[in-house]
Amino acid sequence: MTSIRFKHPDETYDMVNDVGLQVCLNRRMVKEFYRPSEKRWVDPLKDPVRKRSDPAFPTNSDRRNG
Repeated sequence: MTSIRFKHPDETYDMVNDVGLQVCLNRRMVKEFYRPSEKRWVDPLKDPVRKRSDPAFPTNSDRRNG
C-alpha cells in the first residue's frame, strides 16, 4: 500500500494509506492531500475526489446515539 501525505485544517501534516485517507476525508479532517499522479496538492472541497459508499468507511453522520 502507498502512503499518502495530507494536511490537516490546523496546517499539520500526516501520512495514511488510501483507506485511511478515505476515512479522514469522510470525517472532514483533510484540508488538502498530495496526488502523486498529478504531482500536485488536491483540495477536496474544490477538486474532484472519488467517493465510496462502502459501509467500511464511516462518516460522522454514521454514528448513532444510544
